[in-house]
Amino acid sequence: MKHCILMTVYKDVEQINRIIEFAPENFDFYVHIDKKSKLTRSDISKRANVFSEYRIYWGAVEHLKAFLFLMNKAFHSGKQYDFYHLITGQDFYATSFDNFEKLLDKDKIYISYFNLPRKKWWHGGLAIVRYKSFASKLDLRKRTCKVLNYLYYICQRLFTRGYDLPSYRLYGGLVYCSICGGAIKWVLDSEISRDLLKRLENTTCGEELFFQTVLLNSPFSENIINNNLRIMDWNVKSPPKVLREEDFRKIIGSNCLFCRKVDSKASKMLIKLLMNKICLG
Repeated sequence: MKHCILMTVYKDVEQINRIIEFAPENFDFYVHIDKKSKLTRSDISKRANVFSEYRIYWGAVEHLKAFLFLMNKAFHSGKQYDFYHLITGQDFYATSFDNFEKLLDKDKIYISYFNLPRKKWWHGGLAIVRYKSFASKLDLRKRTCKVLNYLYYICQRLFTRGYDLPSYRLYGGLVYCSICGGAIKWVLDSEISRDLLKRLENTTCGEELFFQTVLLNSPFSENIINNNLRIMDWNVKSPPKVLREEDFRKIIGSNCLFCRKVDSKASKMLIKLLMNKICLG
């Protein structure tokens, strides 16, 4: 199989380049550097196609736009990819490259999803589409910015009915997924993808419903596996956990393609163990 890795990055150049350079020749890389980052294109392995188009704040739609930008570049590169994998510079491989071929079916899409509305989400998740935010302009993790954004939301609730929901069904889930090459044109060019991307302008966490909604309302819906083949640990105070050596056996026993989050310093021993395991097959 020919694999296309779409990777958004902003720090830890050592880990970024390790992801790129450790992979075999049937892996191509398209990398987007956050415009706020101190990293430059020359920092990244020459093996990768590197771009820097968007300033990306937490929860902003620009992260989704960066992935779509990379996907568009790869799709129109003239190369035929069997799979497009969405990751970040804080991911690493969780299995041998031979096992990629065993875990993946060429016609399938591997993505986590659930129906919206969902109780655990703010207003069931539908508020993502109905109300605008300052996420594209401000870091909403900062207290002052968070307060301003909440006041903006209250004003919308008081003086408007919010934006109407689309006629198609909405789904949610993580942005990180593996999409078969045959579905990429639909993701990029379908009427529903264009409409939904427009609706998600100036929203928070729009990336967590885009691919799910577009693909589950597509001719490829029957080929979707509700498993993104990523292993993450959400059972910490500020999830996901930065994985360490003690997570090694859980990772290699997961039958996943990628693990996250990893850090070149905090995860140093884990990365070494994974690299040795992957090389041994």
